[in-house]
Amino acid sequence: MVKGLENILQIDKFEFYSRSNSKHYTVDKRGHALMDFRGEKISGSLDFIQKIIQYEKIVTIKSAVERIELCNKTIQPLLEAEILLIKEDLNITLEEMNILKPKYDKLNLKNLDYTKKKKTLIKQMILNKQIDRKNIDLEVVNQVFKEAYPEFIIFHNTFSEVRSSYKILSQKIDNLNRLSENIIGYILKIQSYFE
Repeated sequence: MVKGLENILQIDKFEFYSRSNSKHYTVDKRGHALMDFRGEKISGSLDFIQKIIQYEKIVTIKSAVERIELCNKTIQPLLEAEILLIKEDLNITLEEMNILKPKYDKLNLKNLDYTKKKKTLIKQMILNKQIDRKNIDLEVVNQVFKEAYPEFIIFHNTFSEVRSSYKILSQKIDNLNRLSENIIGYILKIQSYFE
């Protein structure tokens, strides 16, 4: 177990064995995800030290405990440095979001307006018996809508691109916040152990 922890500190490709399908698989971690993985595994090992110490009477485990503690002392400054990198990435991403958000909000409002217009068109087409209320033919509705609002196609393409970028930035912000919380938790666990 301790050798595995020491390896986690040094490598970024990990081999695992799945008991469910009896196969080996490799996971290649990079960047923040690598530090999250290392922090989780190494700081998590501190939870087992008390259990390991119970076996002291049966087998000498002082060396194993010291090696686990050394792994944690080694990773703590790396985790603290990673927090700074995550904050830097988060600040850059938040700046990008602040630039994009007004454009997204404006286009989103316009999209809501088009949605209302489409609903109104559907109601009108039902009243005019152009479509059946129980079985609305969206192809017909979309064709009539495009004829009534030909600029919608260009708008829709622009909005789709901006919405996609907005979604990617939102997910990145959420991911960076989650990673930051995880890594701060690992640091606190290590600090608490050595107090």
